[in-house]
Parts: sequence; structure tokens; C-alpha cells
Amino acid sequence: NTSSFGNAINFGALTAARTGMGACASEIRGVFGGGTSISTNIEYITIASAGNGISFGSLTVGKEYGSGLSSSTRGMFGAGQSAPAQALTSVIDYITISTLGNAISFGNLLNATADISTCASPTRGIFGGGYTGPGNMGKLSTIQYVTISSTGNAIKFGDLVTTRGRLCACSNSVRGLFAAGELVPGTVMNIIDYITIASTGNAIYFGDLTVSRRSTGGNGACASNIRGVFHGGISATNLLDYVTIATTGNAIKFGELSIARFTLGACSDSHGGLGGF
Repeated sequence: NTSSFGNAINFGALTAARTGMGACASEIRGVFGGGTSISTNIEYITIASAGNGISFGSLTVGKEYGSGLSSSTRGMFGAGQSAPAQALTSVIDYITISTLGNAISFGNLLNATADISTCASPTRGIFGGGYTGPGNMGKLSTIQYVTISSTGNAIKFGDLVTTRGRLCACSNSVRGLFAAGELVPGTVMNIIDYITIASTGNAIYFGDLTVSRRSTGGNGACASNIRGVFHGGISATNLLDYVTIATTGNAIKFGELSIARFTLGACSDSHGGLGGF
């Protein structure tokens, strides 16, 4: 529960063990897409209950180390590493969260990218950072956006405070936060940046996480309208941090995951893409 403090509790299990997924959610469903090994699988859970993942459909392109975002109706999965030979993709797919079925092509990012991060307002989907080459090469500072209710290619929004990949992001309907990441392999960061989603421009320094971390693929963060929560990361930490999104300042310890782990996706039923805040 993002409104309280404490340790995470086991919810259920995915249909298969995998890493580097993207995740998104409506007020009712959480949806996970892609992952090891270059998976096309999409599955869902009902957030208000506990239980295992159920098959939803397939992505247009198999990928791992992509990321997901959503409004209350549409879920989107962008970027990632696709076969063969660690080729990267710029493809953005979308689904209608309330129905089941295969994803549909939405458009393309500015670059073929992996280890990107995502967040959203009810109107805009935001993609930030990432790598543009295999083996964690070609790091980006670029922030880009799409209009969720339409289709089309991403447009440049601005730049992160620091160029990096393997970062995570979350938002309420007003602000997007980008946290953690890796500048070069082995150089792990604790920085948090923020943007105002309705405008364009460069990110601004927000504060620092309690520990430096990275989150390969997926998105190691989720949010309510008030709090952003960051979790997991190198080296397989179980630590949960939080910040108050409307202010600036350093993160505070929230609790711990049930199992320490590195590469995971996350979603919530009260994030910025759902509006009403």
C-alpha cells in the first residue's frame, strides 16, 4: 500500500519466470509484457485481489528490457532488446487494458533503445534515457513523449539532468520522476530528476535515493498521486524508498521487498496516467 509504510507481501506468480518486463495498469488491472527470453507474452492480474498472472495476448515484437506506461484505458510497451544478436527496437505497441487480445503498433521512438524508463499523465506518455546499442553502449539523456489517445511517433521533450540508462520512473498526473541508473557499466547512480509532464523542457534535480541502484529493463518504480516508490535494483537489493512527488528532497526508506531482486517491472492502480488528482 503506497499510503502506508512497511514490507511488501507476496501477491502471486507470473505465468513464467522472467526478467526485464514492462508493466502498466488501469485502476483495475496490472499488465506485464515482454521479458526473458525475447518474450512476446502479455499477462495481467486484478490488482484488488491476490493471485497469479493470466494470459492477455502478445506484443507485436518480442523483447526484453523495454518498459510500459498507461492511461486508464490504454497500455503501451516501448523499446527493448529483440533477437537476433541483441538488436534493439524502437517499436511502441498499445493495448486496451479492459479487453484481452494482441497488442497493436502505435508508432516508434526517436531511437531503437533498451533499458528506457517510462511514466505518464492521462494525456501523455513519457520515455526517458536508455541505451541505443548492445552491451550498454550509446547512453541517452533524451526525454520523449507521445499522446496516448492517438497513434504516432514520439517527439522530443527535453533532456535528463544526467545521461544514463537502466533508470526507473514514476509519476502523478502533473510530475514525472526519473531515478537511479547507470552512466557507464559499474557506475550506479542515486539521482532523482523531475519534469512537468504537460510542458516540455529539461529535467530538474529533485533529490537522491537512499542508495545508488539501477533497474535493467522494466521499471523499478510505481506511484500514487502523492508518493513515488522505488524498489529493487543492483545488487539485488530488497530496499523500498519513497518520495513525496509534489515536493523535492531526498528519498526515505519505505520498507523491503519480500525477496531481493534486480530486474523487475512495477505498476499501481493510482498512478499519474489515471488522472483525477
